[in-house]
Amino acid sequence: MIRVCSNCSNVDVDVLVETFSEDLVEVNCLGQCGMNPDESFGYVNEEFIIVDTEEEFIKAAKEQLK
Repeated sequence: MIRVCSNCSNVDVDVLVETFSEDLVEVNCLGQCGMNPDESFGYVNEEFIIVDTEEEFIKAAKEQLK
């Protein structure tokens, strides 16, 4: 499961859904608003992932979901 915030995770939810499927992507507040304004972040299998770019987040998510 991938959990991101559509407002502050700096990850395009549509790209996540296209990459992983709607069943694996959950969009909610993560309680991180304003804490990481220049980084992409979210939870993948309940592990908090924070990286520099959306591409890196997707790559990390793919690794975690193997």
